[in-house]
Amino acid sequence: DKLVSKITLQLPISMLSDTMIAELSAMVKNNTGNSLLYFQIFSDDSSTNIELFSRSTKINVNKQMIDNLTNNLNINFKIN
Repeated sequence: DKLVSKITLQLPISMLSDTMIAELSAMVKNNTGNSLLYFQIFSDDSSTNIELFSRSTKINVNKQMIDNLTNNLNINFKIN
Protein backbone atom coordinates (compact mmCIF):
# COMPACT_ATOMS: atom_id res chain seq x y z
CA ASP A 1 0.00 0.00 0.00
CA LYS A 2 2.86 2.41 0.71
CA LEU A 3 4.43 1.78 -2.70
CA VAL A 4 1.30 2.59 -4.75
CA SER A 5 0.50 6.29 -4.71
CA LYS A 6 -2.30 6.23 -7.28
CA ILE A 7 -4.49 3.81 -9.22
CA THR A 8 -6.47 4.80 -12.30
CA LEU A 9 -9.40 2.62 -13.33
CA GLN A 10 -9.97 2.81 -17.09
CA LEU A 11 -13.60 2.33 -18.09
CA PRO A 12 -15.43 2.71 -21.39
CA ILE A 13 -18.65 4.62 -20.90
CA SER A 14 -20.63 1.70 -22.36
CA MET A 15 -19.45 -0.46 -19.47
CA LEU A 16 -20.95 1.81 -16.81
CA SER A 17 -24.18 0.49 -15.36
CA ASP A 18 -25.90 0.49 -11.99
CA THR A 19 -24.53 -2.99 -11.33
CA MET A 20 -20.95 -2.02 -12.23
CA ILE A 21 -21.11 1.10 -10.07
CA ALA A 22 -22.49 -0.91 -7.12
CA GLU A 23 -19.69 -3.49 -7.45
CA LEU A 24 -17.01 -0.79 -7.66
CA SER A 25 -18.50 1.02 -4.68
CA ALA A 26 -18.49 -2.15 -2.58
CA MET A 27 -14.90 -2.92 -3.60
CA VAL A 28 -13.75 0.57 -2.64
CA LYS A 29 -15.52 0.46 0.73
CA ASN A 30 -13.91 -2.90 1.52
CA ASN A 31 -10.40 -1.72 0.57
CA THR A 32 -9.90 1.66 2.23
CA GLY A 33 -6.29 2.73 2.35
CA ASN A 34 -3.83 5.47 1.35
CA SER A 35 -3.67 5.32 -2.47
CA LEU A 36 -5.44 7.96 -4.56
CA LEU A 37 -8.32 6.69 -6.69
CA TYR A 38 -8.73 8.02 -10.23
CA PHE A 39 -11.20 7.08 -12.97
CA GLN A 40 -10.56 7.45 -16.68
CA ILE A 41 -13.86 7.32 -18.58
CA PHE A 42 -13.74 7.21 -22.35
CA SER A 43 -16.16 6.80 -25.24
CA ASP A 44 -16.16 3.67 -27.37
CA ASP A 45 -14.75 5.53 -30.36
CA SER A 46 -12.05 7.11 -28.12
CA SER A 47 -13.04 10.62 -29.14
CA THR A 48 -13.96 11.64 -25.61
CA ASN A 49 -11.80 11.03 -22.57
CA ILE A 50 -12.28 12.40 -19.05
CA GLU A 51 -10.27 11.78 -15.90
CA LEU A 52 -11.95 12.03 -12.50
CA PHE A 53 -10.64 11.48 -9.01
CA SER A 54 -12.11 10.84 -5.62
CA ARG A 55 -11.24 13.54 -3.12
CA SER A 56 -12.72 11.80 -0.11
CA THR A 57 -11.93 8.14 -0.81
CA LYS A 58 -8.53 6.48 -0.85
CA ILE A 59 -8.00 2.82 -1.57
CA ASN A 60 -5.71 -0.01 -0.50
CA VAL A 61 -4.25 -1.57 -3.64
CA ASN A 62 -3.63 -5.26 -2.89
CA LYS A 63 -3.50 -8.53 -4.82
CA GLN A 64 -7.11 -9.44 -4.01
CA MET A 65 -8.39 -6.11 -5.35
CA ILE A 66 -6.25 -6.38 -8.51
CA ASP A 67 -7.51 -9.92 -9.12
CA ASN A 68 -11.10 -8.74 -8.66
CA LEU A 69 -10.60 -5.87 -11.12
CA THR A 70 -9.05 -8.05 -13.82
CA ASN A 71 -10.90 -11.35 -13.44
CA ASN A 72 -14.38 -10.45 -12.19
CA LEU A 73 -14.99 -6.90 -13.41
CA ASN A 74 -12.76 -6.87 -16.53
CA ILE A 75 -11.49 -3.38 -15.75
CA ASN A 76 -8.17 -2.10 -17.04
CA PHE A 77 -6.08 -0.01 -14.68
CA LYS A 78 -2.80 1.84 -14.30
CA ILE A 79 -0.78 1.92 -11.11
CA ASN A 80 1.47 4.93 -10.48
